[in-house]
Amino acid sequence: MVGCWAHVRRKFDEALKVLSANGREGSLAVVGKRYCDRLFELEREFAELPPEKRHEKRLETSKPLAKEFFAWANSISTMPKSGASIAARYALSQRKYLERYLDDGGSRYRITVPSVQSSRLSLTEKTLCLPIPHAE
Repeated sequence: MVGCWAHVRRKFDEALKVLSANGREGSLAVVGKRYCDRLFELEREFAELPPEKRHEKRLETSKPLAKEFFAWANSISTMPKSGASIAARYALSQRKYLERYLDDGGSRYRITVPSVQSSRLSLTEKTLCLPIPHAE
């Protein structure tokens, strides 16, 4: 089973929604969401690569970023009950599943990146939920 990074991102996004506009920028929720966004961006960059090259790129760039994210998540997971710490604890509880996509380059994961007007997700193949380009 492969974990869903979109679910992790959504938890940080939900944490952002309860913050005032002034409190969002620089918040822990923004930091967590940006880690997820960067992983999604990398996966979009690798989308058209052959599986061997995609795996190599995941190990070279995505794996260190995921490791950094989990170290950061661990550092905030014991904070008082906040949306960001709840999201971080969720991510940590799912870590072994979330990192499975790094094990190969053959699997391509698709999510329709939601527009401002739409929050529907369109999943195909596996359930990682990392985005690759998708024409609408």
